[in-house]
Amino acid sequence: MTQFHVLKIGGSLLDLPDLTQRICHVVDLASPSMILGLVGGGQAANLVRQWDAMHQLQAQQSHALAVEAMQLNARLVASLGLPWSLVAATEDCQLGRINLVDPVAWFADDQTLPRRWSFTSDSMAARLATSIKAVKLTLLKSADAGGSDLVDADFGEASKSLKHVELVHLRADPPTCSKF
Repeated sequence: MTQFHVLKIGGSLLDLPDLTQRICHVVDLASPSMILGLVGGGQAANLVRQWDAMHQLQAQQSHALAVEAMQLNARLVASLGLPWSLVAATEDCQLGRINLVDPVAWFADDQTLPRRWSFTSDSMAARLATSIKAVKLTLLKSADAGGSDLVDADFGEASKSLKHVELVHLRADPPTCSKF
């Protein structure tokens, strides 16, 4: 049976000029686990939040736009030169690569996914890790575990069945890791 390690890449990290090197510092591509990455929405999703507040969008509309913002960011990360693959399902994953989830394709049929701002890419990563029985969920963040508002309000519920959740402060030099 394939073991998965879910890696959530915070959208706020996309402005790091050495993002790929920092990710390689914390991810073992030689691991026997299949690495499945989910890229957060970052500034693109924040723009959707502004539009939502301004135009009073329906929850379904703002959710779809936020997931498309995540897809945009995943495509950016996939173009950065590491062995990345954009995948729509676990069957598309390959060992020795970071398989980046195409969130539009992956979550399109999931009608149980909450459509609210308290359920962001952190909770989506936890939901993904739970659904594929991942051995570990790693959150790559711009802050350490001592920060406030580190994850969204729904993360506790979404991650409650996961045994190994860690947080990596990727902006630290060197990156620091803590159990969550």
